[in-house]
Amino acid sequence: MNRLVKLTAAVTFLFVTYSNVANAAPKGPSIVDIALGVNAETGEFSTLIAALGAADLVETLNANRHFTVFAPLDSAFAELGLTAANVGDVPNLSDILLYHVAPGDRFSDDLFPSARVRMMNKDFAFTSLNEEGAPFINDAAIVPGLFDLDARNGVVHVIDQVLLPPVKMSASSVPEPSGMILAGLGVGMLLVRRRSNR
Repeated sequence: MNRLVKLTAAVTFLFVTYSNVANAAPKGPSIVDIALGVNAETGEFSTLIAALGAADLVETLNANRHFTVFAPLDSAFAELGLTAANVGDVPNLSDILLYHVAPGDRFSDDLFPSARVRMMNKDFAFTSLNEEGAPFINDAAIVPGLFDLDARNGVVHVIDQVLLPPVKMSASSVPEPSGMILAGLGVGMLLVRRRSNR
């Protein structure tokens, strides 16, 4: 919990700094600036930054086109055995990262009347509120106090899990009636799907 308090303080410091520096960044930090600024203060987002660099997405998220980014904490990557040192070795890394990015500015008021969001990898992610009203995207909680971070080129919501794109199954990969398939997502996690009875 102490880590999240430090992270929230770093985000606040970053935005105050940008607003106080005359002519330095009149429109505020970019999505990349937010990640780098928080990382410089707390060390958080090291794995995400390394992943974006390995997938050649830094320039895209630092340009003028507007995006909404769901940014996993380092602990979220660590649950999958991923760190800044090895995340670049993940197969389909670009597809996984683009499943954390939606086009346009999607603040919480935009996300939670709707039930799904088309991500930049063309798959849908699903938004919901639990019984206590806490926001989620798929099974990832949006971290309290670390959402609706307004960047000059979009918005950032910090999440506590890595979003994994849906398993894409072709006709040739349909399992036998008595069997199961293990579909790897390239991050050391296996998903098990049973075929429904005929």
